[in-house]
Amino acid sequence: MELCQNISMKFFLYLFVFTFSINTFSHEPPKTEPEIQNYIDNNLKVFEIETKYIDTTYSLESGKNIPAVKFAIKNIGNETIIRLKATVYFLDMSGKPFYEETYTPVSRYADMKELKPNYTFRLKRESYWTVKEISPSEWSERVSIEITKVEFKE
Repeated sequence: MELCQNISMKFFLYLFVFTFSINTFSHEPPKTEPEIQNYIDNNLKVFEIETKYIDTTYSLESGKNIPAVKFAIKNIGNETIIRLKATVYFLDMSGKPFYEETYTPVSRYADMKELKPNYTFRLKRESYWTVKEISPSEWSERVSIEITKVEFKE
């Protein structure tokens, strides 16, 4: 009788450990819009926002006094992001958006292929995203930045 109880207890112990291991090590990234938005709101931090006018020498966007922006994004969550889009809203003198531009700092085509947990996206030290469509008379040199899309690694 004692032998049966001992085997039975071992069986339930193994079953518990096996079930716990599956639940602990199986991973399912956020899938629904509310889950994704919750991850964005609680685990992605936009900081080091810098705006200014710069002179550029790129062949496509060369010019003087071009509106420019840069920012950093830190992933403080536990998911690896394989695609991230951020929309920059350019604000007028009264603080209202009058123009927007969406950037994709993380993707298979970007410099940063994935944003791992605890990693930070940053443009290179002297790099900026530029916008030629706005004029100095309407831009207050302020922006608002919103992460508008993320896709997670499975």
